[in-house]
Amino acid sequence: RMGKAFPLSNYIGVTFSYTPILRGGPVIMRNLIGHLRAITTALKYLFLKPMTVKYPEVILKKSDNYRGIIILNTEKCIHCTLCARICPAAAIKMYKHEDGKLYPGFDYSRCIFCGFCIDICPSFALSHDKFHELVVSKLEEAKVMYSQTYEFLKKMREKTKEVEPRIW
Repeated sequence: RMGKAFPLSNYIGVTFSYTPILRGGPVIMRNLIGHLRAITTALKYLFLKPMTVKYPEVILKKSDNYRGIIILNTEKCIHCTLCARICPAAAIKMYKHEDGKLYPGFDYSRCIFCGFCIDICPSFALSHDKFHELVVSKLEEAKVMYSQTYEFLKKMREKTKEVEPRIW
């Protein structure tokens, strides 16, 4: 025999309260903050005068760790050929000097300025220069022998003038 049925509310206290839950609240706030930062940055630069230089006659100065043209110090070179072997662009080839030793020659038209040759050089004979703008009239002029790197760089620098970048 079944007993008398009583409502469930007689045994359990049930209260309903409506509190709106914002789903994804932290994500929305992060996006909102990101958009506000972008807008403030845009407004900051909106009223500044643009800085324009007459490139290629005038170029901006580069930072101290800028990867530019690779320079060889022949006095430090130990002729190990590691630089030519590690170059991913095959921009370095070894050439025999009059004294019978091998020195690297650079094909700047192929160089990607990755710095692998500088990193692997055990005698620190290779280094980056801040100069990067290579202007030649013939492709053969971009191939530089080991003894010509300093003269080549000096010739390229004579064509340009560096200026300080404006700090915003």
